[in-house]
Amino acid sequence: MAINPKFILKDANSEKETSIKFYFYLDKQRFTYSLGPDKMIYPALWDKIAMRPKSKPSKTLLSRYGKINPTLKIDLTNLNTRIENVVSETMRYLSNAEIQGSQVDFNELREHLNTSFDLKPKIVSRADSDNLELFLADFIKGMESGARLITSRTGEGRRYRKGTVKAYKVLESKLSDYRDGKRKKYLKFSDIDIDFYNEFQQMIYAANYTPNYFGNFIKNLKAVMKRSHEEGLHNNTDYAKKAFKKTTNETTSIYLTEKELSELYEHDFSGSRLEKYRDVFLIGCWTAQRFSDYSRISKEYIKEKEGIKVVEFNQVKTNTKVVVPLRPEALELLAKYGYSLPKLTEQKMNDALKDIGELLEFDEMIEVQKIKGGKEITKMVPKYKMMSTHCARRTGCTLMYLNKIPMQDIMKISGHKTEVQLLKYIKVTKEETAQRLSMNPFFSGQKLVVV
Repeated sequence: MAINPKFILKDANSEKETSIKFYFYLDKQRFTYSLGPDKMIYPALWDKIAMRPKSKPSKTLLSRYGKINPTLKIDLTNLNTRIENVVSETMRYLSNAEIQGSQVDFNELREHLNTSFDLKPKIVSRADSDNLELFLADFIKGMESGARLITSRTGEGRRYRKGTVKAYKVLESKLSDYRDGKRKKYLKFSDIDIDFYNEFQQMIYAANYTPNYFGNFIKNLKAVMKRSHEEGLHNNTDYAKKAFKKTTNETTSIYLTEKELSELYEHDFSGSRLEKYRDVFLIGCWTAQRFSDYSRISKEYIKEKEGIKVVEFNQVKTNTKVVVPLRPEALELLAKYGYSLPKLTEQKMNDALKDIGELLEFDEMIEVQKIKGGKEITKMVPKYKMMSTHCARRTGCTLMYLNKIPMQDIMKISGHKTEVQLLKYIKVTKEETAQRLSMNPFFSGQKLVVV
């Protein structure tokens, strides 16, 4: 049976990854099939004429999207393989149907393809029970397909976010680099001890990465080791020792002052490409949410509670329900877009915010200290260069705190579970703390109330 297989993007104009659809016509009937959530692509990397990922994407594209997805080249190769396999499996099914003289059943074909590309994790046999890399590969497949879920304290499971899956893929890649350096066939669960920890840390630091970057690898590796231990695949508990810890280095972060926020709101950006970025960022500041939440605010989330306009939704990262009152200025900006904010990518937003900050001369010099490659580095950086999407959440939390909103109320808006978590977001200088304390009777010289 002759067919003309075609592959198209679900949303060719999307700034985010979009799914790929396979289709062909047979006897004037159209068959369609999605390649699945694990095989998506940025439209800029797609060749619509060849109906494949671009064979030679420019260095600019590879650099831009490689920052978002460190395993980009591997993913593009795997995507090409999936496309070719979908075509070959389809032709095999159609040839068998023709040989047997049976009628082609599109539902049966779809099931055949689903079975051929099943992403459910394999059952790791006892013979492979000490193969960490095999378990990790299957663990990632389960995360992508939904076969493995994050289990909450209530027992309810939810799927891993795409960003989390990518983080585990990067861990997989770094472990592979480590294994190659040790000239091992594969890493065993029993290899993960304190010696491994120290050697892996040296490898990451030698590549000029930060303690936070290494710490995220260790956090995810500990999660894999714990899950595999619970499944009875090994008895190694070195990962649980105190010395096997997630490293962190407190990063210098900023917030915008009330004055700067007012300047940002009042500046006329009419006709500028920066206008929509400014508007979405302000909504983030006034709601104290993460970019993954404030960037998706739309009509369905805006409600009226006892005469007050609020935005109500479950946060993407934690699934925590928040209800945030909307300031008049926020309602004004939302109305400009029909109460559904424009869809923006985080990378372009970060770039635009630095341009906005420079334009408004937010150039206060900030001392930045960080550890990179195991070395402590200190330098002075203008404030606008530190502006990012997450600055909105810090700004919202900090300004609410400075305006004497109770911590418990701020937590209900921000979604933080503890005051300790929230205090990490509140960026108040020692000078601002001294100014606030100077108004307390203890420091102002007023008569203290004795109970």
